[in-house]
Amino acid sequence: PIILKNKNGQIKIIGKIDRIDRDQNGNALIFDYKTGVQSSSIQAKEIIAGIRFQLPLYLLAFNELNPDSQAAYGGHYLVKDAENCVRKHFIADKSKIPFVKENSQAALPNKRIINENGEMFSFNDLLDNSLSIAIQKTKELQQGIFRHTRYPDDLICQQFCEFRRMCQKNVGKLRRG
Repeated sequence: PIILKNKNGQIKIIGKIDRIDRDQNGNALIFDYKTGVQSSSIQAKEIIAGIRFQLPLYLLAFNELNPDSQAAYGGHYLVKDAENCVRKHFIADKSKIPFVKENSQAALPNKRIINENGEMFSFNDLLDNSLSIAIQKTKELQQGIFRHTRYPDDLICQQFCEFRRMCQKNVGKLRRG
């Protein structure tokens, strides 16, 4: 277990990073192996929405455990079988990771990933934002408050959630019941 902290509080996480590589400049590249289809469509904007934060928390945990090195990339390896393994970019510090294209949504900062004030998120801002969301969600769970998204009108969870047939977020289903 490791404790991650920021100005909003702290959380204790337990996990295992699947793969850590280093580039020629010593930057850490953090990968998570995925076998499911939904991993191929994950985008950095889902981190901001509080839907995906596993990789950002892994990057922060790596940085906490390795103060002399910094994680500058988080991605997935989509593994279908021995012949079909694809690397998908998720988030990258574009000042440190040259193999992620400049116009990729994963390359931060960029004009498509912005905060509430319309300012571009830096790589570190996005990691800190993810930690803040995880801290807030943890506090809510401890208080018995359970919401699957900060944005109740967002339909993204209905694509993959195993509870989508009985989800109370669908007002039409509530009226029928």
